[in-house]
Order: sequence, then structure tokens, then C-alpha cells
Amino acid sequence: MGLEAGLKKVIGKVVGTAGLGTPVTFRRVTMGRYDVRNSKVKRSTSDTSLKGVLSSVNQREVNELIQGDDLKIMIASDALTVEPSTIDELIMSGITYQIIRVEKIIQAGVLLNYVLYLRA
Repeated sequence: MGLEAGLKKVIGKVVGTAGLGTPVTFRRVTMGRYDVRNSKVKRSTSDTSLKGVLSSVNQREVNELIQGDDLKIMIASDALTVEPSTIDELIMSGITYQIIRVEKIIQAGVLLNYVLYLRA
């Protein structure tokens, strides 16, 4: 097992550790067709329960896109079967968060984890 595979395995274990990982629901949003009758785009969703490591954004990360009260969550890449995007949502403690930015952590060509920047 190479270093990258080992890191990927460790990240999955750390995130799943009791008392460390925060239980969340990742909501995959798929946009459908535009309905002319009610002027709305149909959307379908599918939910996945997983754990992630939650933290506040660092003041150095604040810019035009990221605000000071945003949150970020680290999710092991193995926890998802799809790549998250900014149209997807994250539900935590009954609050639905918009994904503002998706950062991929890649080492030697191996996707280790995602860092999702969230806004309520």
C-alpha cells in the first residue's frame, strides 16, 4: 500500500471516529427540465448520511466568495459516490447549508478528501 492509499484510509477512519466526526446528510441535487406552466425548474434529490470534521473558516480564507461566518467540513472521498458541487446541499442539525466552494485534496494523483465551504 502506497503512502496515498494509507492516507486515504486514515482520513476515513479519523472522520468516522466517535466524538470527532459530525453526522451530516449530503443532498445531491439534480436539475431537471424547466416547467413552463409554473415557471420552475424541476429538481430531484438523493440523500447520503455520512460524517465529516466541521470547523469555522479561518480569517485568512475570507474573500469575495467566503464570508467570516461560513463553515467548512472535511469529508473523506470514500464517503461519497459522486463528486460534490455547488448545487448540492449539506444538512446538519436540521439546517440546510449551501455549498459555496468545493476543494479537493489530492496527493500523488489520489483523491483523499473534500473540503466543502458551507453557508446557512
